[in-house]
Amino acid sequence: MLISCSCKHCNGHVEFDPEEFTAEREVAGMSLGQTIDCPHCGQQTTLYMPKKAGNQFVPPPLPHPETKAAAVAQVMTTKVPHAVTAGQVNAILAVLIAGLLVFPIARSAFTKIAPPQWEYMVQAIPDASFTLKMDEYGRDGWELVFARRASDGNEYLPKFNYEVIFKRPKQL
Repeated sequence: MLISCSCKHCNGHVEFDPEEFTAEREVAGMSLGQTIDCPHCGQQTTLYMPKKAGNQFVPPPLPHPETKAAAVAQVMTTKVPHAVTAGQVNAILAVLIAGLLVFPIARSAFTKIAPPQWEYMVQAIPDASFTLKMDEYGRDGWELVFARRASDGNEYLPKFNYEVIFKRPKQL
């Protein structure tokens, strides 16, 4: 009956005759023996087998006891073949940023922007209520464009008003 163990480098199965096995030391319930070249990867690996349970060996292949930590480290440091490099990430970011900067400029070159539309209001405001009315029109969104002080034309007892022109964006 042949015994099977795993190569500590490639995890390939290595079979050997237990009668020719020479135990050199014990590790984690395993007998470690000779070092041989793996028939799969060609690297040196140590033969091992479980201790005898009665007169029988446990035949299923087991991971190499010396390389459990090494196998975990190898998995943790193995490079993913299709991983994105830092240079590729920087190139992608540069293209995206350039697109964000260029798109609005290019769009505005081909888009005709309509000039703002205004509505106007002309009023005559008496002197006594000028401040009150200006505040009221300002709250309603009107902007003063022009103002002048004018009289009603009476020579003896004139009444003065402010003639004003307001504008605001047209409500569409």
